[in-house]
Amino acid sequence: MDGTVPPLNELSYLKSRYGFTLLVDEAHSILSLGSTGHGCLELWNETHDTPMHDELIDIRTATLSKSLASVGGLVCGKIRFQAAILAKRDELLKQGTDPLSTATMIQCLHILNQPTILQKFGVLSDLL
Repeated sequence: MDGTVPPLNELSYLKSRYGFTLLVDEAHSILSLGSTGHGCLELWNETHDTPMHDELIDIRTATLSKSLASVGGLVCGKIRFQAAILAKRDELLKQGTDPLSTATMIQCLHILNQPTILQKFGVLSDLL
């Protein structure tokens, strides 16, 4: 929560040595770290001489309540985790989790990825 970025170079070494799965929780870093808000990996690559490849992170999670003032979260991962992630999603849906805010979050992410739309509404000038 205080902007600490993990030592990705050390994690990369340990992952190559031991072959573990690396999950990064970007709850407080999505849309706040990195020049485009893509989180700790983007910030690392912008501030270190030794860049880390996207393949380093196997699964990313984030809440959307902090960055998009919404409800819910997201899980992104490599294809080999797809079945497990979808099974967990289905389990949550059976328990009554309400996915209605998903459309709103998708539209927010779509707009945030288009700076000209943000400029049109004066959002970027307010942020800069």
